[in-house]
Amino acid sequence: MVDLDPDDPIDESDIEPMADLREINFSGADLTDANLSNATLIDANLSNVNLTDADLSEVVFSDDNPDADADSLPADLSNANLSMANLTGADLRNVNFTDANLSDADLRGAILKNATLDRVNLQNANLSDADLRDTNPSDANLSSINLRDAILKRINFSGADLSETDFTNAELSKADFSNADLTNASLSETNLFKTNLSGATLTDANLHNANLLDADLPHANLSNADLSEVIFSNANPDADSLPADLSNADLSMANLTYATLCDADLSSADLTGADLSDADLTNANLTGADFTSATLNQTVILDSSGDECFASRKMLAEKGAIIREA
Repeated sequence: MVDLDPDDPIDESDIEPMADLREINFSGADLTDANLSNATLIDANLSNVNLTDADLSEVVFSDDNPDADADSLPADLSNANLSMANLTGADLRNVNFTDANLSDADLRGAILKNATLDRVNLQNANLSDADLRDTNPSDANLSSINLRDAILKRINFSGADLSETDFTNAELSKADFSNADLTNASLSETNLFKTNLSGATLTDANLHNANLLDADLPHANLSNADLSEVIFSNANPDADSLPADLSNADLSMANLTYATLCDADLSSADLTGADLSDADLTNANLTGADFTSATLNQTVILDSSGDECFASRKMLAEKGAIIREA
């Protein structure tokens, strides 16, 4: 329930847990430390509300029921202050967070599919296990956020600063990271199938055992990145996927041990000082690739296109590469 007194501004004392707060106008209210756990806030106006340190766990902000009232709208949290708020498991589908402050908020397991995240402040927010499919937080403050195990399909991170972000085991298929800064980010065990990483900076990033099938990485900077056991291409010729595009990529000093690069496009890639031990480059396009000081111990290279693909065939063999004739 909510106690509404027209002569008294709404504050945390007016609200009880599990309250039905549909269509209520909270605009400008101070709900600091309020307990709204399990409340229903469908079609509520929470613009400019102060929800600092509030408990919003398991709150329902939008109705995903196909039989729901067609006029039902998600809550409006534009310009709201939700810093340090508890939003664990909250249903935030389609909610408007434009210019909201979610710094240090706990959003573990929250559902934010199709939420509006224009200019939202997510600094230090915990979004592990959260669902952010089809969102566009590219102009948000994303510094030091936790996205472990999050569902980020088709998310738009184009040009975003995601340095040192933890994406471990996240679902990132078809996401857009073009020109994003992923310096020192943790992307190990992630699914990056058909992800756009063109022009992205992945210096010192950890991509151990990530899936990069059909990913676009032209002009990406992967210098000193850990790409060990990464799947760039499918060894099964009948599989419905394409190898990664690493043309013109900077892979200098990268760890590519045991990486699967069959049929991958490495044309004009910089592999100086890279460790490709036990990697599989069968049928990879190596035209113009630079292997200076690279480690090629037991690296498999299938010579199917003649010496024009790599003029230094003898040099590669001397480095320990296994060059097989097609």
